[in-house]
Amino acid sequence: MKNQKVKVLYFVAVLFSIVFTSCLKTELEPEVQGPLTLRVINAAQGSGPQDFYQGNTKLNTLPIVYGEQSTVVAGKSGYNRLGFTNSGSTTANAIIDVALLSGSVSNVFLIKNNAGIYEINGYDLEKSLPPAGKIKVKFLHLGSTLSGKINVNYATGGVVQSDIEYSAGSPYILMDAGTNLTANVVGILESITIDGSLMTAGNNYTIWFDAQSSNLPKYHIIKDN
Repeated sequence: MKNQKVKVLYFVAVLFSIVFTSCLKTELEPEVQGPLTLRVINAAQGSGPQDFYQGNTKLNTLPIVYGEQSTVVAGKSGYNRLGFTNSGSTTANAIIDVALLSGSVSNVFLIKNNAGIYEINGYDLEKSLPPAGKIKVKFLHLGSTLSGKINVNYATGGVVQSDIEYSAGSPYILMDAGTNLTANVVGILESITIDGSLMTAGNNYTIWFDAQSSNLPKYHIIKDN
C-alpha cells in the first residue's frame, strides 16, 4: 500500500499529528542511537482495545483498553514510525513518523479529535522527583468533545493552571501531596473534584482530561515515575 507523505517531528515536550494512512511499514532508515522508555495510553473514547507498534514491532504485552495504559515499554531512539492498531490487527488507526531521543521518557496517547479521526500525542516526562511531602503534576486537555478550554484550581481556592487548550498541557506544577483540586470548562460553573489522596508524596503525575459531557471534564491519573 502506498504511504502518504508524513512529517518527521522531534518527540520533545509536545508532539501531535494526524496521519491518514493504514501502513505501519516505513521507508525511513532507522538511526538507532540507544534505548528509551515509553508508556502508552488509550485516551480515545469509543475505541476498542489497542496495540502499539514501533515500526513492525509490537511493544505492548496486553491490549490497551480505553482509559488505561501499558506498563513502561522499551523502545529504540532515532527515526521511527509509531502506530496504534485495533488489538490483533496490523492495520493502523493512526501513525506518525518521529525522531526519538535516546534516554527520553515519554507518555504516548491515542486520542480522537472532534471529527472522529485518531491522533497520536506524545509528552516528555519530568525525570527529577519533588522534595519530601510534595508532588509534581502535569495537566493535559485531551477532550476533543469538550466545549472549551480547561481551568484547574485548588479546591480551597486559587488557580493552578488556567485556559488549557485542547491537545496542550501545563508544565509540571509543584504542590503539597494530598491537595484536592477542581477542574471545569472555561465559562461553565459546574466542576469536578480531583481527589488528592490518589497522589502520594515524592512522585510525579500526569492528569489527563477527556469528557463526561460537552461541558464537564473527566480526569485520569498516571504516575509518571
